[in-house]
Formats: sequence, structure tokens, C-alpha cells
Amino acid sequence: MSVGSNQRGGALAAWSRIVGVLAIAGLVAFPALVIVAALTFAGGRLGWLPCLLAFCVLGFISGWLAVPTRWPAARARTSVGLAIVGGLLGLAVAHVAPPTYERLRHEIEPLAQPEWRLRAETADGSALCFDYCRSVTRTYVVDASPAEVLEELGPALTSNGFGPAPPPGEDLVIFSHGGSRDVDVSVIVEGAGADEGPTTVRITATAV
Repeated sequence: MSVGSNQRGGALAAWSRIVGVLAIAGLVAFPALVIVAALTFAGGRLGWLPCLLAFCVLGFISGWLAVPTRWPAARARTSVGLAIVGGLLGLAVAHVAPPTYERLRHEIEPLAQPEWRLRAETADGSALCFDYCRSVTRTYVVDASPAEVLEELGPALTSNGFGPAPPPGEDLVIFSHGGSRDVDVSVIVEGAGADEGPTTVRITATAV
């Protein structure tokens, strides 16, 4: 067998390897990572960071495995290039991923006052919004009248975009506001009425 035939055969094998590895990465590995990231960690408060790292690493490994060692310069360029492309894809996934429960709790925290007693928390829904989207509701008990609660809550409501609190005198007050681009937050302040018991405050953060 001639030297030229050996070279052509080696080049064909190298290109077959490149095409095969990149096809597996593009058709299997990256889509799988997109699904896992979007349904688990990408929608967290700092979800962009693990997304960036995970997709960069996958891109770098894909390029490193695809290009043969006999082409070191091309191997390095391909690995770095795919790492950059993967990182950009990871940032895009983090941008559109549904909020995690941890992220929804974070939207509630600025409104809850230190002296409020947490009575219950419920977390419902699914990342894919089957039936309904993810939501977290925290119910607090406050040893104060609704008017006193609204007066205390007013600055937090205003700073978080809810607008000024209504005048006191009602036993049930409801606020609703889009906490961020993908989260709606509602606040319900409910007095005990004739029983003159503590005030109940329910804060719900819902993915949209």
C-alpha cells in the first residue's frame, strides 16, 4: 500500500471521528444538558453560573475528543471555540429557564419582616407548567392589626414595585405585582375580624 493511500485513509478516519463526535455532542449531549439544566438548576438565582461552566466544559471536551492528537493546533482551536459556543448556549438556557423553588423563595424574602412568624410553606407546580407552574406560598402570623401590618409593610411594598399601601380600615387587602420578568408575586393581608386575633399574611411567588 502506498504512502498516499495511507495518508488518505488516515485523513478519512480522522474526519470520520470529527463528524461522529460532533454529531453525538450536538444531537445527544448538548440537548440532554439543556433539558437537565432547564428543569433543575438553570432557573436559580445564580443559575447562569453553573450553566456557563457546564456548557463550556461540555463544549471543550467535545472539541478535544473530536480532533485527533496529531493536529494539536486545530484541536486546541476547536476545543476553545466549542467552549465559547457552549458557554453562550448555557447563558441562553439560564435566561429562559423557569424559576426554581429556591428562586421563588428569594422573591418572597424581601417582603417578610423579621418579627413575623412563619406558620406554613407550600411549594407546588412543575417546571414545565403541567396543570400550573411552580409556585411557593409562605403564610405568616403577625401579632398586630392589619393597619399596623400595612404600615410596617409599606416601605417593602414600595421598594419592590407594589406601590403605596391603601389606607387602613380593611380586614382583607390584596397586592399583586410582577416581581421580575418571569415571576409574579402576590401579598394578602387578612385580619381576624371580630375575633381580634393576629393578622395573617400570605405571600405567593409564581413562575410565569
